[in-house]
Amino acid sequence: MIYPLPELLAPVGDEERLRSAIEYGADAVYLGADKFGMRTAAASFGGDALKSACDYAHTRGVKVYLTCNILPRNKDIDDLPAFLEYVKDSGVDALIVTDIGVMQAAKRIVPDIDIHISTQAGITNYASATAMYEMGAKRVVLARELSLDEIASFTEQCASPSAADVCYPIILPAGIQTRETALSPADGIIRLLRRNVPANTIPLSRIQQAHTL
Repeated sequence: MIYPLPELLAPVGDEERLRSAIEYGADAVYLGADKFGMRTAAASFGGDALKSACDYAHTRGVKVYLTCNILPRNKDIDDLPAFLEYVKDSGVDALIVTDIGVMQAAKRIVPDIDIHISTQAGITNYASATAMYEMGAKRVVLARELSLDEIASFTEQCASPSAADVCYPIILPAGIQTRETALSPADGIIRLLRRNVPANTIPLSRIQQAHTL
């Protein structure tokens, strides 16, 4: 059986790391702007820098995911529509969100931008993943607390054809993701993690380099 090649996703905190991640073969990067991210104090992609980062990545075939993962207060929600329009104009491919209100606003204001659920949402079971998918999430980042065995058990709940379309948009913690929304059966992803695939499928040096960023 042929399993999907994982998407190599790298965190980038500034332009230097953005260029390094792309040079070393990242398929996608995630970064923060100067608002609505949990690490805005360290963000280097506010203002025009976000559009520049997206343009640089897109010309090299790399996607850009923006963290929009704060737990917003009422005053933050008031500023959200303008921020989402700015995100759209910058060319971001997906928003990584935690809050349901932010998710719903994004669906309404920027419907063409994919929504990924942050690991901070604490998704530890297939029912929650299914609910997020039905609400419009294209990808769900599982909680960091899950073990590989729990992940395998988790995705086995999606074995029936009726559940396949709602439970497969799942990625593993630590940034190991699939290129497509739909995963092959869970054991395929576990085997990828354990590197029980042909050596020429995923060059190990590429993974090691990307993980040092």
